[in-house]
Amino acid sequence: MMFREWWHEDFSKTDAVAELRYQAVRKLGDPETFSEYLASQPLAEKERHQFEVLYTLIDHESVGLTLNRMHWRVLETAPHAPSLLTSDRPVIRTLLAEKHAHVVLPIGPRSIWIGARDANFLEQTRLVDPVQLVKEINRQVVEGAKRYVWGADASHRRFVENRFGRNPQPRVIENVVGRRRAARSAGML
Repeated sequence: MMFREWWHEDFSKTDAVAELRYQAVRKLGDPETFSEYLASQPLAEKERHQFEVLYTLIDHESVGLTLNRMHWRVLETAPHAPSLLTSDRPVIRTLLAEKHAHVVLPIGPRSIWIGARDANFLEQTRLVDPVQLVKEINRQVVEGAKRYVWGADASHRRFVENRFGRNPQPRVIENVVGRRRAARSAGML
């Protein structure tokens, strides 16, 4: 959602170099400026470009390639551990550039999907107290939620009410959009 909003806000903004290139190829009847030309494009065309850029960002070496090279495992939680919660922001991650980077995602009431750059990290997760592991994942998922939290039943209601949205983890795309907006404000784009 944020990427889409930013895309429509930023799509027709141009710089002097782009405007000069456009003037060199502009035909009679075309809009006066490249910015006007971009703004006149149909929504379907703007969104086609949006998804091309989004796929490029996702597949960028610092994100997509890093994720693709991670070691992955699905862990089943212990029967005596609490059930897992999920939310509108359920991904728990460290900085992907770190040596011990990892990504955690609850994928069911008793299943956790874990990816790590270091295979030893996955082995270490097996040694963690399963109840503490679930409690920590639930804490981070609930504190990181923006609007919604879901559970298998209402047994976590008080836990959710006490922690909801306390520490939202920024999405990767928020950092990308934020840097782009800052660069544009500083006149770097």
